[in-house]
Amino acid sequence: MKYIEKYANYLDSEGTAHLFDKLQKEFGNKLEPTAAECGIAKASVYGWRARKEDVKHSTKVKVLETLIEKLPLETFYYLTDKLYNSSSETLMSYLSTLYEQSFDAKDEDEYLKTVRIFENMVKEYAGLIYKNRDLEVNKLFLTMNDFAKSKNFHWIPQQTILLEYTAMRMLIPQMVASWIYPTFPHSLEELTERGNLPLDIVQDVHDELNKQILSMPLLSDEDISSRMYIGLAAANLPRKIEYQETSV
Repeated sequence: MKYIEKYANYLDSEGTAHLFDKLQKEFGNKLEPTAAECGIAKASVYGWRARKEDVKHSTKVKVLETLIEKLPLETFYYLTDKLYNSSSETLMSYLSTLYEQSFDAKDEDEYLKTVRIFENMVKEYAGLIYKNRDLEVNKLFLTMNDFAKSKNFHWIPQQTILLEYTAMRMLIPQMVASWIYPTFPHSLEELTERGNLPLDIVQDVHDELNKQILSMPLLSDEDISSRMYIGLAAANLPRKIEYQETSV
């Protein structure tokens, strides 16, 4: 199979040994039948396990072909994860280079040219960022934006700050709770750590929530209690309501 030749290029010696060990378990942890199934000599296995030699490409192809036949799910998962992490690291190296070059811009046009490339890369390859790199990229965005302001460069970021749905789902109810429940234990700084979010974003959302809540008409104590109950329930807090009477 031609694609096996290509996939073998993505395997290093360590990865080949790791997958071979998984295959050996399928043969009762016996080396001889496992090597025979792959069409390789036991001496080759001894060599890479002792780290005395690298795995030859032809050996990787033989091992990978057997793995895809015997353990297709585990093998393709390993390859996918390895390629994902490798691509993510390459992308971050590129973004970091663009980030550093943006500060060397001679004028606004040169700066905007660099940051637009940065934005387009983040937008196009967002899937490589959301899992583990979102906070890191957000910090780059914020620093670049601060630099633009300091230089009076007219840059309006096209790319929205990367926020996962799960983070926002956690963040907003707890902000509501922090406003209506004075003893709620989490400060804004703690919420940024729990949600893996930039403090500036948390502060903006918090301020806007306060503004909206304060503008809500409160017609009666019963109405106040009702709204507090909803907020506490949303934040999974105890349902005991304590509040001071408010004159309207």
